[in-house]
Amino acid sequence: GNVDLASFAGLTTLTLTSAASLDVTGASTAGTVDLTGANGSTLRFAGDLDVGTLTLNAGTYDVELNGNGSSIANAFTPANTGSVTMNGVTLTSGGNLAGVTTLLDGNTVAVSADTTFGAVEVSADTTLDDGGNVVAIGTIDEAAAATGSNLIITNNGTLTITGAIGGAGATPLDTLTVNGTTGSLTFSGATIDISGPTSEFNTPFVITTNTTITDAGSITFNDTVNGDGAGGAESLTLDAGAAITFGAGAVVG
Repeated sequence: GNVDLASFAGLTTLTLTSAASLDVTGASTAGTVDLTGANGSTLRFAGDLDVGTLTLNAGTYDVELNGNGSSIANAFTPANTGSVTMNGVTLTSGGNLAGVTTLLDGNTVAVSADTTFGAVEVSADTTLDDGGNVVAIGTIDEAAAATGSNLIITNNGTLTITGAIGGAGATPLDTLTVNGTTGSLTFSGATIDISGPTSEFNTPFVITTNTTITDAGSITFNDTVNGDGAGGAESLTLDAGAAITFGAGAVVG
């Protein structure tokens, strides 16, 4: 059935099975939250959720962590095949989210250990912080219902993006900025399509296949730009509606 809760605190375990909906309005804490939603349902935490283990069991349902300050202490590996919305969430032990669509819905989503994402969609301006860890992402797009979403990636670890960013048939981000002082970005997705006004890469950028970056605005590189050299030289095509800039730190190899 439908479950509505103001909040909960101090629980060892909260288990919810086959829920048609869940709405928790206030900040909540528990050692373990174990959820199974009915097919097509949405399980929503409007307030912060501070939990040791969050288990999302198999099923076609969506989970929303909307509180803007939620944290999951243990490795997070959802088994649902819907989406997980994150607004200001910290994954303290990282996790594997390859099987779900992760919706980044604002504030900072941070990982404190190695993490794998599958498809990522951005529905509001968000910073994704890799925390100096190994992070892999599949595709990155703007969510279909969003407009003008901007993504900042704080890249101080080893970041790999294996799919397209705003590829064919997808909705492009408004802006993409990659910042960091010690990180590197390896891109294997062949296509980056941004609607403008800017794409900016401020950490070492490595491509593993022929790549095209298209931006209705400007494209800027402020660090090294290289192919990985495996299987021959890779080509980089830049198509910008405004300036293409290689800053003082940019070295194209």
